[in-house]
Parts: sequence; structure tokens; C-alpha cells
Amino acid sequence: MSTMKSLLLYGLISGLVYAIAMSAFEVYGDGEEFSLAKFMVHFIIFGGFMTLIQYFMERKRGKGKE
Repeated sequence: MSTMKSLLLYGLISGLVYAIAMSAFEVYGDGEEFSLAKFMVHFIIFGGFMTLIQYFMERKRGKGKE
């Protein structure tokens, strides 16, 4: 699998897991209604952040091998 595909897959999975966990906490913990807008914001921001972190870690790891 190419690096770009693996980075995007990692971001999608991590963002989805985080968004589900936060939505479950809000709905069952706080008693709020499910908000698709909040879900999407959590998904996009956390997934994007994790993708960037993974990208820079991979880049740093690749530079150390040269």
C-alpha cells in the first residue's frame, strides 16, 4: 500500500473512532441530542491532525534511514 493511501486510511479511521467516541459521550453522558455538525467537525479536525502527525513521523523516520 502506498504511503499516501496508508496516511489517508489512518486519518479516516482515527477521525471516525474519535468522532464516534465524542458523540457517544455527548449523547449518553451529557444527554444532548446527536449533532451531525459536531460529528463532522470532530471527524475532520482530529482525522486531519492525526494524518499530519503521522506524515511528519514517517518523513522523519525516512530521513533517518538515508
